[in-house]
Amino acid sequence: MENIAYQLPTASLFPFNSNYNRDMVSREEITQHAQVLADVLAAAGLDVTVASSICGPQVTRYELRLAPGITLEELGTLAPEFRAQLGTQQVRMLLPIPGRDRAGIEVPNSQRRFWGVGEFFEDRAWTQSNAAIPLMLGRNIFNRVTVMDLANAPHLLIAGDANTGRGHLVGQFMASLMLRFPPDQLRIAAFDARAAELRAFSQAPHLVVPLVSSPVSGVVMLEWVATEMRTRLQALAAAGAHNITEYNSTHPDEAFCYLVVFLNEFSPMLKDNRREKALGLFRQLANAGAVGIHLIASTEFPYRENLTEEVLSCFPWRIALQTIQPGSSELILDEPGAETLAGKADFLLRDNEMVERYQGGLITDDEARTLTKFCAKQVQLPTDEELRNAMSKAELDERNAVAQARAAAQAPALPFLETPKSSYMEALKVIVQARLATPQLLQDQLGVDRERAENLLDELATHDYLSARAAGTDEREIHFDKLPAEAKGIIEQSRKTIEELFEELAAKIDANDPNSRTVAEFNKGVHAIGKKIVEEAAEVWMAAEFEDEKRTAEEISQIIYHLMVMLLRKKCSLEDVYRLL
Repeated sequence: MENIAYQLPTASLFPFNSNYNRDMVSREEITQHAQVLADVLAAAGLDVTVASSICGPQVTRYELRLAPGITLEELGTLAPEFRAQLGTQQVRMLLPIPGRDRAGIEVPNSQRRFWGVGEFFEDRAWTQSNAAIPLMLGRNIFNRVTVMDLANAPHLLIAGDANTGRGHLVGQFMASLMLRFPPDQLRIAAFDARAAELRAFSQAPHLVVPLVSSPVSGVVMLEWVATEMRTRLQALAAAGAHNITEYNSTHPDEAFCYLVVFLNEFSPMLKDNRREKALGLFRQLANAGAVGIHLIASTEFPYRENLTEEVLSCFPWRIALQTIQPGSSELILDEPGAETLAGKADFLLRDNEMVERYQGGLITDDEARTLTKFCAKQVQLPTDEELRNAMSKAELDERNAVAQARAAAQAPALPFLETPKSSYMEALKVIVQARLATPQLLQDQLGVDRERAENLLDELATHDYLSARAAGTDEREIHFDKLPAEAKGIIEQSRKTIEELFEELAAKIDANDPNSRTVAEFNKGVHAIGKKIVEEAAEVWMAAEFEDEKRTAEEISQIIYHLMVMLLRKKCSLEDVYRLL
């Protein structure tokens, strides 16, 4: 590893964590719920006492003391009655409470409490942690901030339904690594099927290659990780070392850095002809923790076809977020409970000993970008070009294989044949108007399939209107200075003055289109709009300080947009502003 001068970021980079709900459940509510539990127990004729209560971030846990002769099974039969009398399906029974000789019932609080991740990272549990690879979990039922050591896991699975906080939790773990390690001590290989939840981290200097979104490239990346694992195993065997810590202590000049692999929504990697290869790689990597390689895999499809025996055996430590489908909790945790969770990063963690409940933090894209920029401005380590080339070749091979199969069956045009000018100019018009060049955009706007969209982009790249496709990403750079006159005319037509923008936004608000981003922001009110203005002001400063003119101008355009929405919300006109300039 090359030593680099590097300043670790701190929790002070997370400024947007002060507006989350701080209200706690009242003592009256706790007393009322305890009485409901006591009434149900009395009606059932069970000699069980509500002994104590603990108020956590999402739920209050009531501890139950069973008289001699009363079994946990008898108590468990009352779960439907508890839910009916409390008026919620989110009552969780603990039979018994892990590590204790009492039973427990967790009842949702009427006032839920949330935290921004910055508050977690300011806590002594984090700042004084001596974990080898610390990951911030959040707060437990006792409201204590808790940190896990990924080195002990050695891999972590996160599973739960959509919109339950999985993205926030993955972002919290990514931030944990970047706050604790310089890029030369820990590298990250990241796959994100939607290229969205980890996009804010896409410029992190810790990345081995740019963020990977294609399932084909994802499997190639896993193959590369498996090769790296074998290289490290051979080095450890030759040195007589049992693990990476022992090896690095005796070979400081040849020390290996930690490698953490994020597989954010890995289910597309298990489709079609990739499935068996991917499952085989999970089997190979199950013991990679000994050489400092750790996986953090997540999915919002916790079904048997994704959580196979090969996958589950690779992840003895597992996190379950809220699930709805019957059996999902048992599949993830080997026991029920996830179906009673409250969402928004409320989760259960199964480690080597027990299942515990935690509340994760909320991390915004702005916070993630601020953290990433702080790290990236200090150092940029080279990406692994051999891996990038392997991914590019694999994707090209798959596209050609699909095209040849279609040609054999239906005799369509083969890929990379010359596209009529009208077709690729139509695609270029769509791209210039959207300021975006991706296959999905062309699929949505032109009604073409994925293969046709890729071919159009390749054709535009041959004219140097776009960059060639980089491995692991669908988005291409637009060469605005190389565009033909027709496309530049579109840009000129799409430009707006401040007055035109104000009139356009006013018209959208008057129309009250429920699908309009402007209408949605306008309806959130002054507080929410003001918060966006503050966030964008920080982005303008960061872009001006550390990025180029293009990025600075882009951020300034964003703050102007939000200022226009604020003017409309406060019923101010541009003339009101002009009079004060």
